[in-house]
Amino acid sequence: MKPLDDTDVAVPDTEDPHQVGRSLGRQGMWQRGKDWIATANSTWLHLGDYRNAADGWEAMFLPNGLGTVEWRLGWAVTIPPGTFLMVMPPPDGPPDGLTVPLGVIPAEAVNRMGERGGMTIAVRPHRDVTVHRGQDIARIVLLHSDSLRTITHLQTAWPDTAESDPARPARPDPGDAEPGPPTGLPPVDHGAAARPKAGR
Repeated sequence: MKPLDDTDVAVPDTEDPHQVGRSLGRQGMWQRGKDWIATANSTWLHLGDYRNAADGWEAMFLPNGLGTVEWRLGWAVTIPPGTFLMVMPPPDGPPDGLTVPLGVIPAEAVNRMGERGGMTIAVRPHRDVTVHRGQDIARIVLLHSDSLRTITHLQTAWPDTAESDPARPARPDPGDAEPGPPTGLPPVDHGAAARPKAGR
């Protein structure tokens, strides 16, 4: 695998996409949806081409934009509605020179992949890298919707009793506070200046 130099191109219906690609100095033009991706240094993408069940040729590696490549794994999976597949790097990391973007795929998209050639993951080579058979590339984990739910836990600033946390004092009791001046009145100074002077 080599780093992919790609550009998203909108080609009018009246233009030849491959002629547009050649005018941009690109080797390949790949249609993804309504638009096209023009690629340079992309001959390695055809190294994994394979024959499908209809005896036609299909690409194992497809440009995905932003330097990423869609890698068709050759098998399909069906998961229940409301669940997800999370794609992540393996525990020890992918092969040096290869990045596996973290992604969460809903069941609807996962099940549709089975109709379009099977399960795929995205990878991005950022330098020349060789991948060997049996090498860990990514980890795919089945998630329930509860795994993606955010739960907020609230904790009061003062525990009800000191026994719940010996290092923290108990919540102060308003009845234990010394009575103060009525609300809105200035505080009374009980210092020496307020006491009458003793006569000689």
